[in-house]
Amino acid sequence: MIIATGGSQISLKLPGIDKAHVVLASEVYLNPEKYTGRNAVVIGSGFTGLEVAELLAHKGNHVRIFELDDEIGKRIAGDGSIKNNAALLIRLEELHAEMHPSMNTT
Repeated sequence: MIIATGGSQISLKLPGIDKAHVVLASEVYLNPEKYTGRNAVVIGSGFTGLEVAELLAHKGNHVRIFELDDEIGKRIAGDGSIKNNAALLIRLEELHAEMHPSMNTT
């Protein structure tokens, strides 16, 4: 058995964050069939954000990724996983995910 216990989930304090159409990454992972053919906004481009964006794009959603840093995936690129990060970014581009670095959500 392998148990991977990555980073902690962050909940932003944004107006409307409590609305029914706002979901956490864990909900998308548990019920991906619920999220098809929609417009999806993913806030953050760490591994979880990029993986959820890829999953949503595979399900036929129009995906936009917003990141505070000046580069998508910047914080994970330096941790020894740059090949995985590059492959994930290539797949997201192939799936026509829009990537928006330097975006402040507040």
